[in-house]
Amino acid sequence: MMDEPETPASVPPGAPIPTASSQEATLRRLRSGPQTAIDPATLPAAVREELGIIAGDRAGHRAAGTENAFIPVYYLPDDEAAAVDLFVQLNSHRLAAMELTQANPLKRRLSMDLYTRVLVAAGRRHVTRYDGVVVEHRSDGTTWLITPEWYDTHPADRYTPGAHTARIPPEVDLQRFCYSSGAVLSEDTVRATDIEGHVGLVLVYYRDVDAYDCRPEFTDDGTPTLQKVGRNNDSNRTD
Repeated sequence: MMDEPETPASVPPGAPIPTASSQEATLRRLRSGPQTAIDPATLPAAVREELGIIAGDRAGHRAAGTENAFIPVYYLPDDEAAAVDLFVQLNSHRLAAMELTQANPLKRRLSMDLYTRVLVAAGRRHVTRYDGVVVEHRSDGTTWLITPEWYDTHPADRYTPGAHTARIPPEVDLQRFCYSSGAVLSEDTVRATDIEGHVGLVLVYYRDVDAYDCRPEFTDDGTPTLQKVGRNNDSNRTD
């Protein structure tokens, strides 16, 4: 008499069909886009090394998703832009309430470049790029002017007045300053204000922004100036 075939012990009748491992499932989710609720420990070591995270609180410091904690977002390198958008969407009220003039958990955790990108996406800062200058307006009224190359290659040093940056304090209104100045703008004119750092960037700003009709000129000694042309200063004032 022939023996009956045995049912494999590993898959008894009626048992659930085996599914992908937690590692495979987590990796598949990450490859579909940025994620919030994953355990990085379940990922292969090579993936953990390149895994990005946008978060404010240190792991275990405060429960993620509580009123005062940021909901973290995990992502693979190619998905950073999408991760920023998702982080801002999930944490909009926390970002709106965050105090930016002092140390905060988000600034402590992120690189300066990523921190700035999050604030721009959240509407807490406004950045406009021109040919010769990057302009960043902050909610406290401060404006930063930064050379494009420096902005791209030295994110940690963007906000120190110096050879590549200029800080315009809230009490200096760039539009009012331009309209109230004479027909020629020079670096000496700018130095007479409370503007710090590379004052020549203010002339670059007026040259590049369409709202200001200024023509670059040079003095006899080669010093750059701007000649205001083709505009009635009083009729164009909006302040």
